[in-house]
Order: sequence, then structure tokens, then C-alpha cells
Amino acid sequence: MTEPFQARVRPWLMACFGEEISADHIERNHRFLEEALELVQSRQCSRSEAHQLVDYVFDRPIGEPKQEVGGTMVTLAALCLAAGIDMHEAGDVELERIWGKVEAIRAKQAAKPRHSPLPQEAAPISAGTMFLDRTGREICMGDTIEVASTINQHTHGDWVQYDIRKGPGGFLLSYRCSQTGAVLPPGYTAGFMAESLPEDDRRDLKALVFATVPVPVSGWEIVGGDRRGTTWPEERGE
Repeated sequence: MTEPFQARVRPWLMACFGEEISADHIERNHRFLEEALELVQSRQCSRSEAHQLVDYVFDRPIGEPKQEVGGTMVTLAALCLAAGIDMHEAGDVELERIWGKVEAIRAKQAAKPRHSPLPQEAAPISAGTMFLDRTGREICMGDTIEVASTINQHTHGDWVQYDIRKGPGGFLLSYRCSQTGAVLPPGYTAGFMAESLPEDDRRDLKALVFATVPVPVSGWEIVGGDRRGTTWPEERGE
């Protein structure tokens, strides 16, 4: 009879971390939360949605661990059903994969910042703009978005792409390229995001300035970018 999955994970934990780190409930909390966030990110949960749920949960009474484990398993199963994923198969495949990475995982653990929930030194955090693209993802500083071209189509074609930067007055759209490959100096057509919404997404500027929830913009879509980026493309060596 095959051992339960939980029992099969224990030998891997011991091989990677030993008894002390394996039993460290704070470390285990952090690593579980990291993986849970990576899962929902892969299913198009936005940074803004995650932050809202963190505030919601931590404003509520603390739950009972065993019951919360049950709730976690039920909601994970439900998510996997919706995504068409066999959760048991996914677990078995991942456990087999990480048995082949024991040395690499040990090295990563040894290099982990002390007294930090992060698994490694974090890159500079990209600021979120509180605008959501048409797929529901939050647009962040460093992203590149694509916008339907509404003027000078003979020059630009059907679409234009902009880099998201931050200036003294707020987040900016900085021209990057167009369908036709038209080249302009960096910043040539920069404008504030709140003042550059597509016609179908226009809102009162004062309402935008004081918005407390993310604002969806159906005419914008994230197509790439560098979320480390606070620099112009040529300063990044592009």
C-alpha cells in the first residue's frame, strides 16, 4: 500500500533541511504562503487582489489550524477542478522533481536572508498603479502596455506600446514602439496615466485621484516590460 503523500514528503524534508528547520513553523508558514501566492498568480490573481485579501483575513479573528488545513485542502481541490488539474498527480510529480534538487535547495536555504520571510534577496519592488488591464492584471511600474491607435494610424498602424514610468506627478505612459515600428525619442509622447485613458474608459479625474479600489481599463493590455525598470529603454541596454 502506498504511503500517504504527507508521509512521503517527510524524508525529503529531512534530506534537505534536517529536523530543526523542517519543524520550524514560522519557516513552514512562509514557504506555504509563497507557494500559495505563486499558484494564484499563475491563475491571474492580481497583486492588488492579494493585498486586499491579506487585509481582509488579518482583520478577522484567528482561526483554528486543523480546520484551516481542511479549508485549504477543500479550496485547493476546488481550484484544481476549475483549472482541470489533478492535484494528486501534480503533488507526486513535484515531489519526484524536487528529490533531484536537494543540493540546490540546501544551497538556497543557506543563502537565505536571516530573519526574513523571503527565500532570497528581493529585487526592488515595482509600484502598482491601481489600474488593471483588460485581463484583470494590475499594471505596475516597468510594465509595457499595448493600446489601440486612435490618431496618426498612417504612422503607427493599429496599436502603440508604452512603458510605465513614474514621475513627480504620478505614473506616466512613455512611448515605446508601434505596429509600424515608428521610432520617436524616449518620452516624446509621455502623458500621465490618469489623463490618458482610452475614450471608452474615461473617468472623472478627481474620482481617479481619490480611488480606493483598482480601476479596470478595457483598452490597455500588459504585453511585457521590466518591473525592475525605473529607467528609459536605452539605459537598460535595449
